[in-house]
Amino acid sequence: IFGICMGTIPPVGTQATMNPIYGSNQGMIRLTVNPYSGTETAKLQVMVWDVDYPNDTDTATFLLNTTLNTPELLASKVKIAPNPVQDQLSINSEYDLNKAQIIDAKGSTVFQTNMTLGQQTINVGTLPEGVYTIVLAGDQGTIEKRFVKL
Repeated sequence: IFGICMGTIPPVGTQATMNPIYGSNQGMIRLTVNPYSGTETAKLQVMVWDVDYPNDTDTATFLLNTTLNTPELLASKVKIAPNPVQDQLSINSEYDLNKAQIIDAKGSTVFQTNMTLGQQTINVGTLPEGVYTIVLAGDQGTIEKRFVKL
């Protein structure tokens, strides 16, 4: 970096001597935000100055919001009921789901359908009793839920 490199961002209004950066010496800023609890806010502060007056500086502050879609977080936003089920399995999701696939304990696909927005109901009455996995695919990823057919 050509000029002064500061270890911390000075408060707004701080003035410091800076030399302009030209051509291939110009850089980019990259900030990676790794959310730990689903949604996090990060604060990015950048010292800025006028190229014509490099001694006049100020601080630009950006607040960044990010959401992490972990499988656990996605699964918590999708509900199936009742479980165990006899006939109608209801699916209620906060996400847009477009495909449902039911897989038996042997790993074979026994049912597949396209879905529309909102709550869906799937007739599982013709399936034999047993444990199944429903795989739901949508705009946020793929979610797997287990259910018992009585």
